[in-house]
Parts: sequence; C-alpha cells; structure tokens
Amino acid sequence: MMKPRVLINLNLSLIFAVGLMGFIGSTVVLAQNSRPLVKVNGKPITEQDLQVQFLTRNIPPEQQTLLREQFLNDLIDQRLMQGYLQEEKVRVNKARVEESLAQVYQIIREANRDPQEVLQRLGLSEQMLLEELKLPLAWQVHLEEKVPPEKLRQFFDSRRQQFDGTKMHLRQIFLKVENQEQEEIALNQLSQIKTGIEKGEIAFEEAARKYSQAPTANKGGDLGFVSYRGEMPISITGPAFELKQGELSVPFLSPFGAHLIQVVEIQSGDLSLEDVRNEVWNEMSEMVWNNIVSSRRKSANIEWLTSPQ
Repeated sequence: MMKPRVLINLNLSLIFAVGLMGFIGSTVVLAQNSRPLVKVNGKPITEQDLQVQFLTRNIPPEQQTLLREQFLNDLIDQRLMQGYLQEEKVRVNKARVEESLAQVYQIIREANRDPQEVLQRLGLSEQMLLEELKLPLAWQVHLEEKVPPEKLRQFFDSRRQQFDGTKMHLRQIFLKVENQEQEEIALNQLSQIKTGIEKGEIAFEEAARKYSQAPTANKGGDLGFVSYRGEMPISITGPAFELKQGELSVPFLSPFGAHLIQVVEIQSGDLSLEDVRNEVWNEMSEMVWNNIVSSRRKSANIEWLTSPQ
C-alpha cells in the first residue's frame, strides 16, 4: 500500500495545486461519476473521488489501472483518519484552512486560469476542496499534541543511524522469487547458507558468488557503502540498519526477492536532531499515522462494491 506521503505533509495545498498544473493545461473535463466503489463505515468512496486523486497527482492514464487499488486504499485510509480525528475532536483554525485554499487559488491564477472554472472541470465544489485541505492540517494539530519535543528526541535517539548520516558497507546474497512457494524455498535456502557461513564452512563472498542471483554476485555480493535512504530501497536498508558490524541478517523478503545481508563496516554519521528535524518529524508522523490507520482498519466496516482492479 502506498504510504500516506501526501496526506501527512502540511504542504498538501501546494502539492494539490502543483498537481493541478498538468490538468489545467489540458482540455480534460472530469465527468460526474458518483458510482460508489467502496463504503467505509457506510460512507461511499466514488469513482469521481478516485479520478480526482489521479488527476491532481498527475498519474497518467496508462498507470491508473495498475495504481487503482493502491489509491483506493489511500482513500480508505483518509476516511478512517477523518473519522478518528473527528472522534478526537481535533479542531483546525479557520484561518489556516483559508490560507491553504488561498495558496491553491494563487497557483491556479498564476497559470492564468480561473479557480472556479478549474474546480468545475474537476467536479469539485469549494467546500469539497476545503474538506480535502482540512485533513493534513487537522493531522498536524493532532500530532503536535501527541508528539512533544522530548518524544521526538527519543524517536531520533532510538533510530539515530537512520538519520545521522551513518553509512554501512553491505554485502548481500539475493534470490529471485515469483510466487509464495518460491518465497518459502528461497528463505529456507538462505537460512542454510547463513548457517554454513556462521559455522565457517563458507565465506560470505564465496557464497554470494555461488548462490546470489544479483548482478553483484561476481563481486562477492558487495553493495558498497549505503545510507538508510537514497542508494537502495528502505525495504533492504531497513533490516540492514538493525544490525551491528559483522552481523548477518535473518533471511528476509522485499518486493524484489529474498535477501541475506552482511554488515561489513559501519561509518558513523554526525548529524544532530536539529540538522534533520524535518526528516525525523515526517518519519514519526508516518509511523503514527500508519499505526492509527492499521488499528482503525481492524474494526472498520469496509465494503468493496467493485473489484479494486
């Protein structure tokens, strides 16, 4: 599922408006389509809701089928979070909402377009747009109440290597998987390889050359120095950054396949919380958001009225 990057970002008004730029320059008129796709606790998410998401995020038509389920799940999460924030009685200053609306309108006007005409083409009323803009603002208010400075400091300290510029020299053994049965086989094979390495029966580099199906196999699985974010997906660096120098990971799966990771060397970073405060705040925000949404999904009545594909 796509992370709620857009929703937990206070600059949603700007993201929304910038996303509109491609739409503004086109001749597309979004047809009114109130066909419900999903009901969340009795409230519908319509085809039009989904199409607005695609258009304002600049998702090209050829990618929309592939991303349809992902975006519908994002909309479900939004509805669940709106319900949670209402129950928590989170209030947003009216001036902040109006400021966000003004930012959207200003960007549209700078493109020499009339805001009302653009909303009409999207099938949105101003009130609907205001509701779209309220959610990230309400979330920010709630998060500021729930995450005082000392809690943010604790979060940073517990994950310091993820934020302070630390780099790890990694090696990996990678096995391709195409289905669930292959996943189990690959994980078992990597477990056996790991046991052999730990017993000294084979060196990691030799095992990588012999078994790994990654392009780095002929280099003994050497990935070089990587940071937590940037060079490689977090689905791979995440497990690696839980390790100490010299340690092997447990075999794990990522969207790419099955992995066994070795930490060869760690170069500690020296960035402070003040240096990366925004990054830490966004990570904390995402974690808290996902925890709340995950909990709400367990008790929510989510009724799919059509195939998500």
